[in-house]
Amino acid sequence: MDIMGNTTKIITALELYQQKIRKLHIAKHLNKHRETIGIWVDGIEELGLKKFLDNYENAKKVERKAKHIDPKLKMKVCEIREREFDCCG
Repeated sequence: MDIMGNTTKIITALELYQQKIRKLHIAKHLNKHRETIGIWVDGIEELGLKKFLDNYENAKKVERKAKHIDPKLKMKVCEIREREFDCCG
């Protein structure tokens, strides 16, 4: 069970990085990808911790536009999949 939230992980990652711990070791410790740690550290260095955390928290609250796929295109893909025995379309 992961009881540490992402905000706590971001702050912990920053503190470990400032102590010259390698991103790979931080990632293993926090059960995150090394690239994620890099994105967090780079974002914090660019924006500062408070602004980065504000952006991080608000990013998940933005309403996203629904994807609209042309029905004719979707039907054509389904026809190809059926014709090709369920290959990826």
